[in-house]
Amino acid sequence: MGFDIMPSRMKRIFIAVNLPDEIKESFQKLIEKLPKEKVKAVKKENLHITMKFLGDIPEEKLAEIYSKLQDLNKFVKFEVELSDIGFFKTRILWIGITKGKEMLENIAKEIENLLALNKEEFTSHITIARNKFLGSEEFKLLAGELKKIKISGKFTVKSIDVMESVLEKAGSNYKILKRIELK
Repeated sequence: MGFDIMPSRMKRIFIAVNLPDEIKESFQKLIEKLPKEKVKAVKKENLHITMKFLGDIPEEKLAEIYSKLQDLNKFVKFEVELSDIGFFKTRILWIGITKGKEMLENIAKEIENLLALNKEEFTSHITIARNKFLGSEEFKLLAGELKKIKISGKFTVKSIDVMESVLEKAGSNYKILKRIELK
C-alpha cells in the first residue's frame, strides 16, 4: 500500500518595510528617466526596504516564522529620511537612507536573531533599478547623472511586513502575508 506524499508548496519570502504611496509616487519621475532598454526599473508599487530575503520557504513553516517575528512589535515607530542615489557594484541603483538607518540595522539584526539566520551586512536602501545591459562605465555614468537629482522624503515606519514575491512573466508581484505593527 503506497501513500501519496504531497510536496510542500514553496513561497518566495522576504521581510520588508513597505513605503507609503506618496513616497512611491515621488519616485515616479526618477524612474521614468531611466533607460528602460538598458535597466529594469522596479515597479512603483513594489518599492520597499528589504530587511531580509529568506528565499523559498515551505508554506507550513510560515506560521512559525510569523510567531517568531511577532517579537518585532517591541520596536517603536520611527522616522526614515531618504538621501541620494547610489549603486552596488554595477548591478543595482538605489536610494539611500540617512535618518532611521540605525533603527533599520537594529531591526535587521533582531530578525536574524529571531529566525536564527546567518549574520549578514545590512545596508538600508530602496532598490529602484537593476542593470540588465549597461557596461560598467556606462552604468557609472548613468548613476553619476542620477546622483544630480535631489532626493528627499520622510516617512514613519509603522510596521514590518512578511512578503511573498510571486514571479510572473511581467516581473515580480509582492503580497503582504503578515504585518507586524510597531509600538
